[in-house]
Amino acid sequence: MNVSESARMHELLEKDRFAAALGAELVEAGRDRVVVRVDLERRHLDASGRVSAGAMFSLADCVMSLISNAAHTSVAVATHFVLGRTVERAHRLEAIGRPGLPRAGRPATWLVTVEADGQEVATFTGTTLQLP
Repeated sequence: MNVSESARMHELLEKDRFAAALGAELVEAGRDRVVVRVDLERRHLDASGRVSAGAMFSLADCVMSLISNAAHTSVAVATHFVLGRTVERAHRLEAIGRPGLPRAGRPATWLVTVEADGQEVATFTGTTLQLP
């Protein structure tokens, strides 16, 4: 990834009001790996006191948005989110994104793993269409 793509990810995250409300922080910005984290607070919990699946999905979606829009403008075509287990106690969520397939054209697939305190808890697959 060149410097301009990394800078674009920082710029995109800075402008994303929802990511700001989520508390998302860009930890790593590379062509083949993007990491965003959230330090968990009460606002990230559901009514049962567990980490909200919506918070996990939103973090994964944020990562896909950053990695897919770093070099091209992309629009989401489809996403698939699998929650592997609920999280009752954790301090931090991290979403780690990478290309799912070699980039060979306008459609691109992205894989995101969501971890709670270093333990994988969910996976997210997204397909985007890269606009000219």
